Amino acid sequence: MELGSQPMKSQFKTLAELASITPGFSPKPDERRKTGRYLLLGGRNIKDGKLVTTSADAYVDEIDRESFRRAMAHPGDIIVSTLFDRRKLYQYAENDPPAVVNSSCAIIRAGRESDYIASYLRTIAGQKDFLDKATQATGGAFIPRLSVKSLASIQIPIIPVAELAQLSDVGIGSASDNELLAIKADLLSNLQELTEQNKPLTPVDVLMNLKSTREPLGGGLFSRERPTDKGLLAMKADLAQKDDEIARLRDENQRLEEFYMDRIRAISEQIEVNTLASRIKHGETATLEFKSSLRWNIKTQKNDPNIENAVLKTIAAFCNTNGGELLIGVADDKSILGIDHDGFPNDDRFQLHLRNILVERLIPSVADLVRYEMVSIDGKKICHVTCNQSKKRGIWLRNNNAGPERFYVRVGPSSTELAPPEAVEYIIGHLHEGA
Repeated sequence: MELGSQPMKSQFKTLAELASITPGFSPKPDERRKTGRYLLLGGRNIKDGKLVTTSADAYVDEIDRESFRRAMAHPGDIIVSTLFDRRKLYQYAENDPPAVVNSSCAIIRAGRESDYIASYLRTIAGQKDFLDKATQATGGAFIPRLSVKSLASIQIPIIPVAELAQLSDVGIGSASDNELLAIKADLLSNLQELTEQNKPLTPVDVLMNLKSTREPLGGGLFSRERPTDKGLLAMKADLAQKDDEIARLRDENQRLEEFYMDRIRAISEQIEVNTLASRIKHGETATLEFKSSLRWNIKTQKNDPNIENAVLKTIAAFCNTNGGELLIGVADDKSILGIDHDGFPNDDRFQLHLRNILVERLIPSVADLVRYEMVSIDGKKICHVTCNQSKKRGIWLRNNNAGPERFYVRVGPSSTELAPPEAVEYIIGHLHEGA
């Protein structure tokens, strides 16, 4: 999703409307230390979206000044560098060292109940849009600086939650597994709170809410006096207004739930990708094999039925043994090649072709045993094929010519063909036909 198409003016809010902005703290020279309780966090500590420490860092101990207390970093704070002409962003995390933000930065701080700005700045498009505007707002003839006033006036587009969830997250792709798990735990906690808030009111809740309502126009539902017609109409209008407010809040919470679920899903997928990338580095095994392409012969530079045959042979062997995973777009030397050289116009056409040859060439059907998905690793698309073990039937590979079907099993990190008599014996001994 692009942010280049400008929304209507009513769809913008200033940064100051979405969060408080606090300037960094400037300690006196004699208050700086080489070691101390708090890191004096500045722009040089933000590198590639991460917090780094160096031997040149300064520290401070507790200082009894309000400006010091305001500048203490809290989890969720967004630190933006304001000095010189290169803007940097970092979201301070729970496990970061105790820190006070120095005067080369400012703090964007939003309450938990209004964390739109944090969600927006976590997206790649949102962060780019913000940093571009921050650069434009930077002033200073000799030393460029972004003032707190200019920072507060930056216009932030208000995007519907459903659309915001579609923007790629700037932190997910570069986070470690431990960081991803921490983000996921926080999201699950937020989601649980929203779920609790979204629980429907019971009849008792409704009655108690009504009982707490004071009717100034004579009588009421829990009053011994008979309410006047005017009082009844006022009560009816009040209840209708409350119903509308409840419906609005539930709708808003539902959109937030969907947003959190999308982020949780993205984090889970990234953890899986990280695990896959780590396994690739360890090479092929009895249950993991690499293929450079689905149909393209890299040596002859043309499509080759034998390449397809090698892919299908591996899938059949996995299904006939203990299952396994095939990564198409990864070379034998563990380098990530991607699948662009296979020449398909898009991922759907690639997957459709894979499905077609699975249906045409593997018998009986492996539809219930094999699943596949596209995964991005190092910026390149590969196809991750997962094969489950067939426990009821043997899977045979039909040649792309008039030859007989062939039967394959895994022996170590390779696929081995069994002659028909051996295949029959293997099926009887290992598989449970008709079970």
